[in-house]
Formats: sequence, C-alpha cells, structure tokens
Amino acid sequence: MIIGAMILFTDLEKVRQERSIVAVIDRAPAISLFVHELQKERGTSADFIDSKGGQFADDLKAQRAETDEALAKFNAAIPEATGVLTKPVFAEPFKRSREDLQKFSQIRTDVSNLKLTVGEMASYYAKTISDLLAMVEAVATLADDVHLVRDGGGARECAFHRHEFHSTFAGV
Repeated sequence: MIIGAMILFTDLEKVRQERSIVAVIDRAPAISLFVHELQKERGTSADFIDSKGGQFADDLKAQRAETDEALAKFNAAIPEATGVLTKPVFAEPFKRSREDLQKFSQIRTDVSNLKLTVGEMASYYAKTISDLLAMVEAVATLADDVHLVRDGGGARECAFHRHEFHSTFAGV
C-alpha cells in the first residue's frame, strides 16, 4: 500500500509538472506577438523621428494601436510569474520587462514630441525586446527540461506544444 501510494504520488507530480510546462508553452505566442509589434513600432518610431515628425504620424498611430493590442494579450497571458515561471531563468527577464514597460508611455510621449533621438528611442526598445526574448528562451529551456517532460501522454502533448512553440518563433 505504501509503495502504491508513492507511485501514485510520483505519477501525480509528473502530470502536474507536464501540465505546467504546457501552460508555459501556451504563453509563448503572446510574448512573440508583442515582440513583433514592438519591433514594428521601433521602426515606425525611427521613421517618424528621422522625418522630424513631418511624416509617418498616421503610421505610428496605427502601429501603436497594434502594439497596444499585443501588449494586452501579453498582459492577459502572463499577468505575473507564477508556478514554473518563478524560476529565475524566466522570472528575472519578466521582472525587467515589467520595469521597462513602466516607462513605455513616457517613451511614446517623448517620441511624439521629438524629445528622443533615434538612438535613444531604439535603445529603449532594444532593451525591452531583449528582455522579452530572454523570456522566450526561458520558455524553451523550461519546456525542454528533460526531468519534467517524460514518457507518456503529457510528454506527447508537451512535444506537440514545443513544436508549435518552435514554429512560432522560427521567424522572430
């Protein structure tokens, strides 16, 4: 009976860990979309600044709306680092990205008012994007952690989601 309970506990823990990994992988597309939209906004902001505000204002407004939508999806997918996401490999860049995003509104205002050079603006976006990409790498690391993903149905599900994950980020 004790051995059976130990086996049951081990199996339940394995299932919990496998589900946790799937949940982490399921969040990856929200990060990817946000990175992509930030990259586009960085480019549009550079064009706007280079033109001294004479061009690209409508493009910048439209891109900001797209970025805001991606940010909302990112925030909904990962409101906080919990569970497996509390591991430093994910939690640290997550915390840095949240700190970066506290400055986001001011950066946008400064771009609109032409208070930043292209380099200053790009530096902010590059750091933010770098932290988000570190989160993506962390998701891949957590998903590939062999002691969490073992044989069984959960492992097959994790492998399927891992394939989706890698496909999603192939172009990032």
